[in-house]
Amino acid sequence: MTSHADRLGVLKGHTRSVLCCQVAAARNLLVTGGEDGLLCVHDLRSQALTARIQVSQEEAVPSILFSSVGPDCLHASAGCDLLELDLRKGDTESCVASHTCTTAEINQLAACPEGNLIAAADDDGYVTIIDPTSQEYNCQKLPGRHESICSSVLFQHHKPNQVISGGLDCKLMQWDVSEKRILSSRQAGAEQAAEPNVMNPPVIHGLATPPTADCPAAQLVAAACGDGTVTIWDLDKDLSSSNKRTRARQRRPEHVLGDHTHGHRAAATCLAFTDASARQIVSGGNDRQLHLWQLSSSAASCGNDHCPAASWHHSRKINALALSEGQMYVADTSKIVSIYGIECAQNPSTGDIVP
Repeated sequence: MTSHADRLGVLKGHTRSVLCCQVAAARNLLVTGGEDGLLCVHDLRSQALTARIQVSQEEAVPSILFSSVGPDCLHASAGCDLLELDLRKGDTESCVASHTCTTAEINQLAACPEGNLIAAADDDGYVTIIDPTSQEYNCQKLPGRHESICSSVLFQHHKPNQVISGGLDCKLMQWDVSEKRILSSRQAGAEQAAEPNVMNPPVIHGLATPPTADCPAAQLVAAACGDGTVTIWDLDKDLSSSNKRTRARQRRPEHVLGDHTHGHRAAATCLAFTDASARQIVSGGNDRQLHLWQLSSSAASCGNDHCPAASWHHSRKINALALSEGQMYVADTSKIVSIYGIECAQNPSTGDIVP
């Protein structure tokens, strides 16, 4: 089912492509970062632009996150720097500190759900753990790295001492932050090695996990891949077997959503679980499509893996998306953010979407 539904609205403020967006649901705010070095803040109730901060004159802002310090405090990345911002200080004084934390450009930041640690994924393939509470911003690279750009990183909600990262080497890596070691490594597309690859390789552009630790599927991680698929792994699977075939089987994903005829026709670039039930995933891609994937009530089982339950045609290649209160905020290669409705009725007995 493809929808060409009209947008509910647009948010303006950037002068170039919007690269990232983050919702603070408690404050009804959407914060975006762009190629123009700007950070824009919108009130989601009025859709008004409430702040427009020039974070950098030379670097883009590919990632932002709200700080645990307070509701008005943010962190943003620009080049190799991690920036501290305080929205109470006005547009020109909001950037209160800047710290160089990596030797390569930061692609994504992630906040630990418990405590103050921040993880940064960079162009050299490293994941750096940053403690913003230390006087000099203690920055430590985790040992080992991706063989190419590390594009995305997340903390696990149900295991906050563990970090997961995805890279353009097609690998998903799981790290123990406290012990500073790699716990496991999985290869996107390995299960499809026998099939002809008529699209791009399954490099990992984005990651998503269910939004809360008490979700029955908190151990799942979904990846937006360069071959247009959405790949889902169960990170709690035991990978310690001494049998090589058993380990290979355990590393396989639970599901690969989409194929060469359904789903995305170009790279999937971003995705998100719609709510804490972890029964729906929204993905966006370079094919200018947004897809809603329906998972069954079982955390480890999907319905039809190849067919999205609903789709939206968008006007531009999609860079990022964020969800809040039944609405989807889509950042793309234009200078605006589009708003769509995402609420779908469900059959209460089967969980199926009813158009």
